[in-house]
Amino acid sequence: IVDMPTQWHLAVDVDQWMFGVNPTVWLQSHIKAPEPPWWEVVTSVIYMSYFIVPYAAAAVLWLRDRSAWRRYAACFVATTFLALVGYTLVPAAPPWAAARCTAEQVADHPREPTCMAYEGAVADGGILGEVTPSNPDAQPYVERISARGWNFLNIHAASTLVEVGQGKANLVAAIPSLHAGLTMLLALFMWPRVKALGRTLFMGYAVAMAFTLVYTAEHYVFDIILGWALA
Repeated sequence: IVDMPTQWHLAVDVDQWMFGVNPTVWLQSHIKAPEPPWWEVVTSVIYMSYFIVPYAAAAVLWLRDRSAWRRYAACFVATTFLALVGYTLVPAAPPWAAARCTAEQVADHPREPTCMAYEGAVADGGILGEVTPSNPDAQPYVERISARGWNFLNIHAASTLVEVGQGKANLVAAIPSLHAGLTMLLALFMWPRVKALGRTLFMGYAVAMAFTLVYTAEHYVFDIILGWALA
């Protein structure tokens, strides 16, 4: 059994080096509200679309162009397999987990320490530090808010379903981001096959997914760059 040490600081340090601040902390400091605003419906839909759009694209290609479908399927499987290799060799904690744990709690590079189960964050914001929200009523730490938009629509069952699914997934499968990788793969694959509007929509989708992942504390920018590079 492969039992590689979980990386808790790698992506944090790389993001800090690239931007001088942690992008998730910065975004949640500036635009997070105590309750989900209307536009978080968009981020929640974008996050969930990852489980639909790449497969819907495959279905359309199957119906319209079997040769293109075979190439897309091969790229899809290869990208997913290589990401699995990454998760196995370099397990890494996402931003929401780093906000729940202190450096001391993860000094031994644990895979799923008990601190990951906290509903909030430790007093000082954990490894990521405190958020200084522009809205004084917002929580002063990084939160996992990818499912929060469904609550704005009062579709609490959808939010609960997402959270249950997230809890059953590999919680340290962050490097690379497969959400970012597969959406960029779709954009790159469709680029020569669609016109200007289609290119804009597919590439815009990949960029919107990247923003969503960073803002909602699902991934670091470092994870996303590696996912794009894999694509």
